[in-house]
Amino acid sequence: MKIIKRDDYTLEIIEKLCAIDPEYASAWRLAAEMYEPGSVSQVLALSSLQALGHPARKAGSLLPWSKALFSAREHIQQEDYLSAEQVVYSVLNHYPDAVLGAILHLKLLGIAGDKSGVLSYSRVYRIRWPKCLH
Repeated sequence: MKIIKRDDYTLEIIEKLCAIDPEYASAWRLAAEMYEPGSVSQVLALSSLQALGHPARKAGSLLPWSKALFSAREHIQQEDYLSAEQVVYSVLNHYPDAVLGAILHLKLLGIAGDKSGVLSYSRVYRIRWPKCLH
């Protein structure tokens, strides 16, 4: 892994990108490389990567929701939507600040064809994360 020089302005832009598009794995990867090793911010970046299906080779501690969301994504790929839904609901219950859980919830509602659910929860999540594109 190439070490990237920490530049506060660059890091600020990357953090904004991650807030606007929490599924932007490349931005999370850059953030993880720029944060201090083992810092809370680096753990969040590595956890987000894990949840997006990009586990770090040498990840230290990860937030519990990251492994759960990784599992939910695997269930979706296997078309086991009931299991994915159970995992996502558990994440939303226990880790309500995990925006990636909310995004995966919207995707599952879309897969189920629940247009009113997508609309209702999109409104709720827009209030919770106003800068997020999803």
